[in-house]
Amino acid sequence: MSRAEKFLEQLYNEKEMHKEHRHALLLRKLTFIIGLTGLGTLRSKDITFMPLLFLVPAIALCYDVFIFAEDFKVKRIGKFVREIGEGKDAEVSQPVSKIEREWERWLCAPGRREPMGYWASLVITCVASGMCVAIVWLRTETHNFVMGYFLGFWTIAVLVGIILIFAYSRQARPR
Repeated sequence: MSRAEKFLEQLYNEKEMHKEHRHALLLRKLTFIIGLTGLGTLRSKDITFMPLLFLVPAIALCYDVFIFAEDFKVKRIGKFVREIGEGKDAEVSQPVSKIEREWERWLCAPGRREPMGYWASLVITCVASGMCVAIVWLRTETHNFVMGYFLGFWTIAVLVGIILIFAYSRQARPR
């Protein structure tokens, strides 16, 4: 096995590792969202855990950053394989088989990638954030100007965070 073939083999192993990391991060994100939301809704006469609900969107957004980083790594490897296979240097492009090049080229055509996985993370973050805002609003006993102002500011900050993270991740994706 040539050095180039060993490199490609390790590259494919790395790609699989990043896919597994992405999947594990998504599962952990769901676990934290469900756990903190459930804990945040608990209350008794003496104590309330509602402040934990303010952490849910922040934790979801942090997980999104890591999930998109893993997604970026997987896409970057695919782009490398596609471009190296099209290289003019025969020694460099030789280890990449024609079927691999064609697969990567075919996969990058419009409408062939599965877009729902990418958008699912956005939907989960938005639903969790909206749910936390609703729970805080419904569970708050006094609705005054300060509480409404704080909750509105928090909601806008979360929305801006979601938009910035998703816009950056869309812009940074290898094409």
